[in-house]
Amino acid sequence: MVRSDGMRHHTVKEAVLAEIVSGDFEKLESCAELQFLDVGAAKPSFVSFRKTHAVKLSALDFCAFQADGRATFTAGKACPESVIPAWKQHFKKLSEEVGATITKFDSLRKSEISAAEAANLVASSSNEKLLKAEVDSATKTITYNLKRIGRLRQPRAAAVLTRYANFLARYAFDHDVGERAKSETHEIVSASVASVQRASTNTRYEDASSGTASSAAGQTAISPKPDDHESK
Repeated sequence: MVRSDGMRHHTVKEAVLAEIVSGDFEKLESCAELQFLDVGAAKPSFVSFRKTHAVKLSALDFCAFQADGRATFTAGKACPESVIPAWKQHFKKLSEEVGATITKFDSLRKSEISAAEAANLVASSSNEKLLKAEVDSATKTITYNLKRIGRLRQPRAAAVLTRYANFLARYAFDHDVGERAKSETHEIVSASVASVQRASTNTRYEDASSGTASSAAGQTAISPKPDDHESK
């Protein structure tokens, strides 16, 4: 939110940027589906709550002033007429900020620092390498490899934000390592018993005194033994 004077609260400087991924997810609590992002896609698209990045708001603000949604800003350029009054004031603040950044960039370039390294030092929007800044001192322009392709309206925007808040507020239960180890031990023991049973079933022996054929598995089969006296 931008106030009427074009400023935000002094503590609000960054925003969370979540990646959009596609595919099938087993744990739906870690994402939110974007049902109408690409209707013709073979697989659904999701906002991944696990792949998030803290990004300076200025990089995202650049997108708001471009008709094509690109994250680029030129210091000294006129503000678009369609922008609301509060954001026109914010445009002036951004223009001053970009101008100051260009001045720092030129100063570093005079110290024989490469353009890519100087841009990373003065215009980096994140601690990660997600967004790459390009600085053109000739046109006084800063550009990021970011583009706004659409807007998620209410109530879907609120629903995604609520799901993300629930994801962050989820309880951090400890993994039940003991139960898992017990289950693995049970499977090993069961497999061992099954192997013994299969091996013992094939081993049968005959009791000469009772004429009983038995197996080690505990199953018995009675087979009458011929009497030597009857054969005479």
